[in-house]
Amino acid sequence: MKQDHWSDDETRNAAAVVKFFQRLMNDHDFDHVLRTYREGPYIQHNRAIPPEISGVVGYVKTLTKRFPGYSYDVKRIIASGDFVVLHSHATLKAQHRGNERKGFVISDTFRLENGQLREHWDAMQAIDMLTRFLMLLTGGSVANDNPTFWTTTPCLTER
Repeated sequence: MKQDHWSDDETRNAAAVVKFFQRLMNDHDFDHVLRTYREGPYIQHNRAIPPEISGVVGYVKTLTKRFPGYSYDVKRIIASGDFVVLHSHATLKAQHRGNERKGFVISDTFRLENGQLREHWDAMQAIDMLTRFLMLLTGGSVANDNPTFWTTTPCLTER
């Protein structure tokens, strides 16, 4: 999914984000993720997910206990400087993987610093009735106090 116009840094950043998500979301290799990605600060802007990499791992660990067939397929990658956006399709059941009438459409935005994950924002759209219902049941809990939008990082339009 590499784009010809990406710089070497953008290519490395995109590869780092995809590797992180593959290990976390599809391989469910939580110990590896905790060992590899815990260095430095990490701000989670999804208010339902506890802070730091350990919070993300705990959230996905709980999700995969409930839905062992959970999968996450990246459909498009956008890289711009220190930012990487994944446009993806997630499903809760193994038999739904690849079925674009099931699951969620997700956009994940990461800010990296020297190749390290530093911030994450996401937006999710439930596709089918089951996932819409699940969002109603699980939505609304607040697990961190981080702002939903930017912290000290300037908006791209201000650069």
